[in-house]
Amino acid sequence: MNVIVSYICPPIPDRSADWEACLDCHDGDEDALRGRGKTKLASLFDLFDQIEDEDQMTVVWERINELERQW
Repeated sequence: MNVIVSYICPPIPDRSADWEACLDCHDGDEDALRGRGKTKLASLFDLFDQIEDEDQMTVVWERINELERQW
């Protein structure tokens, strides 16, 4: 299971949901949890806040740490 973070930039003037994070195990599922945010990190934190499964939380948390280490 991986976390996919995409720059979606919807065609609206509000830039608060330009990034989307989701788990690849939910690929194509319309009801899947999706984190949205102004930045990659914000979308990951939004996804993390929605997840209840501990294994999925661990995967998202590792991605957050990986992204923060790049700075």
